[in-house]
Amino acid sequence: MKQNIIPTKNLFPELDNIIDYKDLDMILHHQKDIIIVTTNYHHEINNSLIADYITTIEEIDKKNSIGIIEVPGAFEIVYAIKSLIKKCRPKLILAIGCIIKGETKHDDYLSSSIINSIQIMSHEYVIPIINGILTTNTLEQAIDRAGKKYRKGKEYALASIDMLALAKSLD
Repeated sequence: MKQNIIPTKNLFPELDNIIDYKDLDMILHHQKDIIIVTTNYHHEINNSLIADYITTIEEIDKKNSIGIIEVPGAFEIVYAIKSLIKKCRPKLILAIGCIIKGETKHDDYLSSSIINSIQIMSHEYVIPIINGILTTNTLEQAIDRAGKKYRKGKEYALASIDMLALAKSLD
């Protein structure tokens, strides 16, 4: 799969301890409260979102443990989420990916399929799944949303905190 290198100062740098969050054995055998499912594609964009998300969550609410699972591409996010719900039953899942418009309609089909599947699984399994799949027309829009300009990672973190509180009050 193509690796993207995005030279920009507008993105958040990858967390120094990111490897600590990616220990698959720890995720599968020690239940994590929040599991982030992300893709290897547009790695820099996704890592910026994740860094902003984790930094924000840990500033506000240090009691929730977080794990990260990486999949090859955006389409594989759905499989990973469903498997993790069945095996780990986290309190919340965050789907992180970036789909940038190309010359065909592939991005439309892909993003619609993923977002609809996430919505269906959230209802079926009664678990909050935050949709962090960026769908942009250009790389610059993706950088703005994932980076310091719009801080979507922070938005996802605040939505996660709200949803965790709501889920707790409804239990």
